[in-house]
Amino acid sequence: VIENQYFFEISNLATRVRAMLQAAIYSKSLKLPEAVAATPPVTLMQVDTAKMEDLSYSAHTLWDGIFQVCGYSFLLVRYLGMAGLAGLALLLACLPLTAWLQVKLSTLNKRALKATEERVASTGEALDGIRAVRQLGWEDIFEKKVGALREAELSAQWRKNTLGAYLISYFSALPPFMITVVLFAYVSGPGGLAGMAFKPSVVFTALSLLNQIRFPLLFYPYALNSLAEGQAASDRIGAFLALDEAPSAQDSASTHDSHVSTADFIAAGTGPPLRVQAGRFALSPTSDHSLVLEHDLEIQSGEFVAIVGMVGSGKTTLVRAMLGELPSEGLQNPAGSVAYCAQQPWVPTGELRDIVAAGVGTADADTLKTALWAAVVDFAGEGDEVSSGTLSGGQQARVALARAIYHMRTTRKDGLRAVACVLDDVTAALDPQVANVVIERCLFGTLA
Repeated sequence: VIENQYFFEISNLATRVRAMLQAAIYSKSLKLPEAVAATPPVTLMQVDTAKMEDLSYSAHTLWDGIFQVCGYSFLLVRYLGMAGLAGLALLLACLPLTAWLQVKLSTLNKRALKATEERVASTGEALDGIRAVRQLGWEDIFEKKVGALREAELSAQWRKNTLGAYLISYFSALPPFMITVVLFAYVSGPGGLAGMAFKPSVVFTALSLLNQIRFPLLFYPYALNSLAEGQAASDRIGAFLALDEAPSAQDSASTHDSHVSTADFIAAGTGPPLRVQAGRFALSPTSDHSLVLEHDLEIQSGEFVAIVGMVGSGKTTLVRAMLGELPSEGLQNPAGSVAYCAQQPWVPTGELRDIVAAGVGTADADTLKTALWAAVVDFAGEGDEVSSGTLSGGQQARVALARAIYHMRTTRKDGLRAVACVLDDVTAALDPQVANVVIERCLFGTLA
């Protein structure tokens, strides 16, 4: 009864450990600047948390097995005298080989995890750009690359599993060999080495104790393997959780009177919805490049502002600064909700109606039609299911633009409306004819 309760509690603990680690990794990924995570969070959440769960199952075996072996060995010495020490001497003689196998297994496990990570990253890269791969005829190139990484992964896994099999076989053969050594030492010499008669009561008791030693010795290699994998997974998870987070932007309302709300402040015409103070702002925690503003930038309600410049001149970076998304101190959050259409749009899977009206509540039919018309979303109906995998780049951009227009013309569930609309090169993926229609309907029509 107690053993069953133990396994029940251990199962609950292992499940909670995995769930808590997955929640911590997901929460951390939302606080990181762009492109700073060396390990994909999905790999950590799926593979490494499973290793930590396995370690939780077998962690107590690491110390409990030692106590069991020592306790049964003490009883052997008590029943068989000096003959019982022969089994202990055999265990001590095998410790160096056990330690070497464990260190080698830990090294091979880290190599296998690294090979798996490289293969997953390469496969994800190919799938993310599958359209370009197909259009340029690079299928064979990526197939060979992924195949080579897969072969390297299988080779690393084979070496790890082979050594693990040797370790399990080694521990499995040790108890029978101990029985042979102990009984041989007991019966050798006159009256046995222990000076006692060869009686069935003593022999069967010794065999029972030696059989009990089998269980911790059999399960110990599994525990050691889980420990090696758990240590590697723990290091990877710890390194990910220790990454520098993007500092939280300062609330714009905090610079005003605490008794005046942000909405009232803007409505009174005394504060800009978007504002960036002059200064130097780092593009990322590890980047040497930075955005330098010599003058304060303020965009008032009702203003139409265009940011123009050459490719790579920092236009998107300036937009991120206005939204408070750069990993730099001193940036302020926009003074209210902002309808934002990024250069690389995010389109989840779902009905077009729900994607455009996300976060607002029940979609308003008239406003939805206006937003879809203005963004030239004529390739799908309101109830059609769409996703980033079924839409081209230009179609995704138009869906994201329709979402921004919809949020500018409706009120959210909390009663607030967007105070500004920020569009980051939304016509880059559109052909000239569609781009002209979008500019005419949106910039000089719906959003004017």
